[in-house]
Amino acid sequence: MKKIYLSMLLALLFALDAAAQTTATLQKQLSQHFNNKAYPGILIGHSKGKVNLAQALGHTSPSRKQFLQPSSLMMGGSTGKIVVAAAALKLVQEKKLELDAPISNYLKGEWATAIPNYTCLTVRQLMQHRTGLARYIFTNFKEDVKQHPDKVWQPLEQVKYISAVAPKFECGEDFAYSDTNYLILGAIIEQVSGQDFYTYAEENILKPNHIKMFVPTNKRIIPGLVNGFAGENDPLGFNGPALDAIGKSRYNMQFEWTGGGYAFTPSMMAKLMVAIFDGKVFGTALLAEYTATLPAPEVRAEYGLGIMKYNLNGKTLYGHSGFFPGYLTQVYYDPETKEAFVFQINTTETAGVQDLYKSINAFFSQR
Repeated sequence: MKKIYLSMLLALLFALDAAAQTTATLQKQLSQHFNNKAYPGILIGHSKGKVNLAQALGHTSPSRKQFLQPSSLMMGGSTGKIVVAAAALKLVQEKKLELDAPISNYLKGEWATAIPNYTCLTVRQLMQHRTGLARYIFTNFKEDVKQHPDKVWQPLEQVKYISAVAPKFECGEDFAYSDTNYLILGAIIEQVSGQDFYTYAEENILKPNHIKMFVPTNKRIIPGLVNGFAGENDPLGFNGPALDAIGKSRYNMQFEWTGGGYAFTPSMMAKLMVAIFDGKVFGTALLAEYTATLPAPEVRAEYGLGIMKYNLNGKTLYGHSGFFPGYLTQVYYDPETKEAFVFQINTTETAGVQDLYKSINAFFSQR
């Protein structure tokens, strides 16, 4: 018995050493970017097997007075869709939800029937962004959310912003990325599960897989969230710091909900990605559906059921990108080495960020 335990310990130590070397190499490669650059800091999460590592480079703000810590939280933006898609697929696994069922099977009423393309939309099309629905965030909504910083937004209110906007195409005909799709998907998850989305995700996705430091962004103060800094030309018009002097968001980040809706440490997102591809989240039978991707030139990738497929100089990676004003996130899972990497930057200022992303992608394409 002692020999078995010793073998297991040696295997774990070997894996830990190999993972630490990989993370150290990546950290060294990226550290060159943190001298006199516009962005303040980056968090790195790495997971392989049972080993989860976290690293931090840079500072919590451009003033460079405080170093970023590996345990810091950042907004994940659209990478939260990974959790939302996993929740939907968990319901599919339990035979409570059907991918090719029309959304009219699950959502009824005046607000639902006002959704463009309502009569032909399916759950799969929502998850794949093949609905043609407009992005609610690029309507008057982005001004309203700033004018009413304490308002708690309901999905039906947000969807109404696009109810009079003609869809870009008929159901399933093409790809057009839209957070609107995932707000509708969130409403379906709640309808089918009978639970609040965050409660269902915590009890069925995060907690069973020992995912911690994953915080719903459903309030204006998120303990542990470092400030994010948007550029002067933020596409949503949320320029400047995301938080005020006491750590309170300048608007209610709750609006993102199932379009993202989480702040986390990158090592925990990396751990979740490994669990998903190990078949521990919604089983192995659905992984083929999950990773069946279609062209998505708008996001420079292919898109499956809440997952992106990247080709970096011939190397295939799965993951998702995330944007929230002041925060950038990139998730990668390497199916060849069965490891995940997650990067979070607390700025969306364009100066220098492109060079950083080039270094990140070069690391993977050279492996």
